[in-house]
Amino acid sequence: MRRHLSHEKLPCGLLGEVGYPIVKPFVNGQSGFDCSPRDDLYRHVNGEWLKTAQIPGDRSTYSCFTVLADEALARVRGILEECVGGAKFLGEDTNTPDADVRHKIGTLYDMFMNTEELERLGLSPLVDMLDKIESVETQQDLFRTLGWLTLQGVGGIFDSAVFPDPFNPERNVLTFAQSGLGLPDESYYRETHFAFVRDQYRIYLERVFKILGAQPDDAAAVYDFECKVAKFHWNVVDCRDATKTNNLMSWDELKSSVVSGLDPSLQEGLRDARDLMEVWRESSGLPHPQEVIVNQPDFFSNLGELLAGTPISTIRSWLRSKVFASFAVLLNAEAYSTYFDFYGRVIAGLQSHPPRWERGVRFVSSVMGFAIGKIYVSRYFNSTAKARVERIVSNLLLSYRQSILSLDWMTETTKEKALEKLDMFSVKIGYPQKWLDYSSFCLKDGLVDSARSGAAFEILRAREKLSKPVDKTEWFMTPQTVNAYYNPLANEIVFPAAILQPPYFDAEADDAVNYGAIGAIIGHEIGHGFDDQGSKYDGRGVLRNWWSDQDREAFHEKTKKLVDQYSAITPEWANGQSVNGQLTLGENIGDLGGLSIAWKAYLRSQNYSGLDSVDRGVARKFFFAWAVMWRQKSRPEHAAKLLAIDPHSPSEYRCNQVVRNLDEYHWAFQTETADAMWLPQSDRVSIW
Repeated sequence: MRRHLSHEKLPCGLLGEVGYPIVKPFVNGQSGFDCSPRDDLYRHVNGEWLKTAQIPGDRSTYSCFTVLADEALARVRGILEECVGGAKFLGEDTNTPDADVRHKIGTLYDMFMNTEELERLGLSPLVDMLDKIESVETQQDLFRTLGWLTLQGVGGIFDSAVFPDPFNPERNVLTFAQSGLGLPDESYYRETHFAFVRDQYRIYLERVFKILGAQPDDAAAVYDFECKVAKFHWNVVDCRDATKTNNLMSWDELKSSVVSGLDPSLQEGLRDARDLMEVWRESSGLPHPQEVIVNQPDFFSNLGELLAGTPISTIRSWLRSKVFASFAVLLNAEAYSTYFDFYGRVIAGLQSHPPRWERGVRFVSSVMGFAIGKIYVSRYFNSTAKARVERIVSNLLLSYRQSILSLDWMTETTKEKALEKLDMFSVKIGYPQKWLDYSSFCLKDGLVDSARSGAAFEILRAREKLSKPVDKTEWFMTPQTVNAYYNPLANEIVFPAAILQPPYFDAEADDAVNYGAIGAIIGHEIGHGFDDQGSKYDGRGVLRNWWSDQDREAFHEKTKKLVDQYSAITPEWANGQSVNGQLTLGENIGDLGGLSIAWKAYLRSQNYSGLDSVDRGVARKFFFAWAVMWRQKSRPEHAAKLLAIDPHSPSEYRCNQVVRNLDEYHWAFQTETADAMWLPQSDRVSIW
């Protein structure tokens, strides 16, 4: 079952899309770039690197924040190759996967690397799915096929997943969201600066239908259909609004909504108009739900009209394009190159294919990521690092408490509830307590069929969740992932093993460096619990208003200033497009609060009472560590995509715009009104 629904449903990650560089950490301020930290901290720290760093041809971005990803990929590659060779992992502890699971890992990777077999098979692994689509003649056929394709791992006109109920997070509910687009976002279908992408997308669709033996003219019809779908899509700002997107309704209400615009003549053969969603549910193997969460209700209420106004032949062609896109990377060279030439070159700006082994690592990780993670942790996780990070987390939480207590804009009643939520935070570090059991995942004879089996395995997991209480031990990132996240539905912060290494955390480094790096990351994730959306959930993960009207209004006034600050930023590479301050608000609050509280936690760790106790040189190390995390170079195509759809601000401004709001930065570097980084005291935003 597809997990990628609306932004508010997903854990709030520290990073958006990432690349895979290796860079050396820099914390001493001697970058060799003639730029004052009072005018541009980002370039003062990273200037020499920005001048000399080159983005590899098979990468869309090259950044310090992905400093460990290549290492993690290489380590996982080694694990997979040993699994192919039947290695027994001698000397490892009992937490490693059993021989059957290792066999599955190795076989999947070996099948992916067997290009000779993939060339021999051609498109034959898709035949049964394409035949199923060819048989679609009615709306009932369509919904039956949409449900069946969900089991195969193919996305449809809407997405579905199982999540905790935001109004009762102890239970799981089936959740529905808009989908159906081949471009990254609805804005790609309407914004003038994406005209070139649209032209290339139509060319891509023509190539797809030629490969599939269909009429290239089908491309125009499919593109026009997606344009209609896009008109009913919510924009990215509305999609991250927890209040707007969490709509609890009965299953019968959703069924009625979906067919509300459907011509009665198209309902022939149905016992009831609402049976269309029942056909989908039965075909996808899901149990009958009493209640569901719907993210974008009017998308579903327009769905019947949209489908009724589209020739069934067009919908069949659209489904064929979906099947192709879902499995192109697992097919022969022609299929992969067709897919890559658009999604890799045009959308991401890549100049060359990633090496096949890397694509294989990513594929196997997408199917059996936690089984791989179990081996990864047994080999590479440093338990000493975990203990040190736990102390940093403790200092961060204590510093957040003191900061909340000292707020002058929040009433005592709301402070008590904020502290109650803070006390209920759950912290997960390194790896899950309970590993995912892959014994029921069945390998098939071919690569595509095995991928489909993996999708069915996930559907089964989702189905089982609906009959059980929420599993509080579940992780949404594997241990080998270089990232971190906050999950509002569980009020938890999670730090996978792979991020707890230099340059983010270094057991040999000064505390000032560690607090400016991993401390700010931890603070960022805690801060998501109190950002514009996370603050709508209480300590148990319940979506409810625990604020007084007065306090919420005061919070809104502060966040509005932050929205205005970022909305005024127009990156020089963005062709006149500005940062979306509303879209990026949650991440900007996380960055600002995270660095601010990390500074306070650093003072606590050193038993410093205030700035008078701190050496400016040490303080500068703290901010240098912050700046080096954000060094990044991106291809224009990739940067344009992120500017349109990513809730994170561009990395340069995650560095500079945050510190401009901190009194401690201005003190450390002794800024003055003539300095470019100067921000008048009255314009600085301090929330937490």
